Amino acid sequence: MDNLDRRRFLAVSLSTTIGSIAGCGVPDAKVSGPYDWAPKQDDGMVTAYIDYTLSEDTSRINPVLPLIVPSSEQNNSDDALASTLSNVDRIADPLLTFPLETGGLVLGTAVLSMATIGLGPLVDPARPTEGATELFFTNGVTVGVGDIDSSDVDETLRSGPERSRFESVGEDGEYTLYRRQSDDNGFVAVGESAVIVAESQTQVEAVLDTRHGSRENVVEADDTFSALIDETDTGHVLVGWNAPIEPAQFSIGDERIDSTAAFISANDDVVSSVTFEPDDGEIRTDLALSADDDVDESQLDEHLGSASADHSLSIDENRVTASGRYTESTVNLNFVADRTTTTRPTVARRDDLPQEVAEAIPDGAFEFKNAEEESTVRVRLVGEFDNAEITIQAVESGFSSTLSVPTSIRWIDVSVDPDGDVVVVSATVDGASGVVARHEVS
Repeated sequence: MDNLDRRRFLAVSLSTTIGSIAGCGVPDAKVSGPYDWAPKQDDGMVTAYIDYTLSEDTSRINPVLPLIVPSSEQNNSDDALASTLSNVDRIADPLLTFPLETGGLVLGTAVLSMATIGLGPLVDPARPTEGATELFFTNGVTVGVGDIDSSDVDETLRSGPERSRFESVGEDGEYTLYRRQSDDNGFVAVGESAVIVAESQTQVEAVLDTRHGSRENVVEADDTFSALIDETDTGHVLVGWNAPIEPAQFSIGDERIDSTAAFISANDDVVSSVTFEPDDGEIRTDLALSADDDVDESQLDEHLGSASADHSLSIDENRVTASGRYTESTVNLNFVADRTTTTRPTVARRDDLPQEVAEAIPDGAFEFKNAEEESTVRVRLVGEFDNAEITIQAVESGFSSTLSVPTSIRWIDVSVDPDGDVVVVSATVDGASGVVARHEVS
C-alpha cells in the first residue's frame, strides 16, 4: 500500500474490535494481551495498539491520540489524517516521539480502513467506552475489542455504498463472516466483543484460530520478539515490528515508519509504548530494540530520554532497553487543568485580543458543524495559521483538546451536551491567550 492507497484501504475493509484485553469471553486463550490475536508470521510483522479509554478523563488530559478518527464524511486528502500528536514535532527525544509518531502512521491505516466502509463510529475517542475501546493492528489485519452492536454493524456492512457492500458467508464460532460483494478482496468477522477486518478469509481465520489458542501466536513463536514484549509495558499506545518489513506500506505523505527515529531501521526488531497517567500529570515510555547491526551508544545516550524528568538506558551489544518519565514541566503534551466551571466565555473583539493572538489567528479561522446525532460538533480549522496553541473545549460536557498549529489536523470532533453546550476555541501565543471563536449548541 503506497502512500495510503485508498483502494487498498477499501480492500482491507474494516477493523476488528479486540474486545477485552484481559481475555474476557475467550476462556481458552493462551496469552493475555493484544498478541493473543497475532498469528505467527513467516516473514516480518508490523503491529500497533491503542487503548481508547485513555480519553475518558478529558478534563485532566487531552484525548492523547496519535491520529484523528475519520468519519463517513472523510475526504481522500492525506492531510485529513494526523500522523503526529500535537506538540510532538517540537520534542527531540525519540523515546517519546517514536511510539507516538510511528503509532500514528500504523494506527491511521487501521482506522481509515474502518471509516471508508462506514464503521468509523466504532472508534470514537469522544465516546471511549463505547464501540471498540481498544484497537490492534498486525500485518494488514485490524482487530477492535469492546461492546460491539453486531446487528448495527451487520446493517452497515450490508447497506453501505455498492463498492464497499458486504454479504454474510458463514460463521466461525461466535463470529459472523462477511465478504465484499464487488470482489474477493475484503473480509470481515463480527462478534459481540470484537470485529476483525482483512483482505482475505485466510487472514481472518488465522487471527481467530490464534485468539482461540489453536494456532501459535507471534510471541510464542519468536524468542526475540517475545523478549522485547516482556521488556515493554503495553501502555496506552504501542507500536513495533519484527523484521524484515516494508516501511512504504505504512506511510502518510513523506513520513514512513522507519523515518521517525534515526537509530531504528526496517531490519531491526523493536517494540515501544507510551502510558499516560493524567492523575499524576505524567507520561511513561518504554522501548526495547534488537538491532540488526552495531548500535551507536553515544547517540543513544545523548538522545534517548533527553526530554524526560528521569530515564534509564541499558545497552548490551545490539540489545537496547530504555524507559522514561515525562512531566508537564519537561514536555508540553496537552495536559490541561481540571475545569468544573460552567462560565461561558465570550469571544474577544480583535481589537481586544492580545496582539500576538490577533496576528496568529485569522478572521474566520474556525467553522462549526453540528452532527446528526446531536452529541458531537465538528470544528474545522480553515485558513493559514502562525504558530499557536489552540484549545477547544465544550463547557458543559467537559471535553477539552489542545493542539499546536500549523498542523496537519484539519478538524476535531467535540463531544457536547445535546441539551445545551458551548464550544469555545482559545489560542495561546508566546504566553498570551484569548478566546477566538465560540459555538452555541441548543
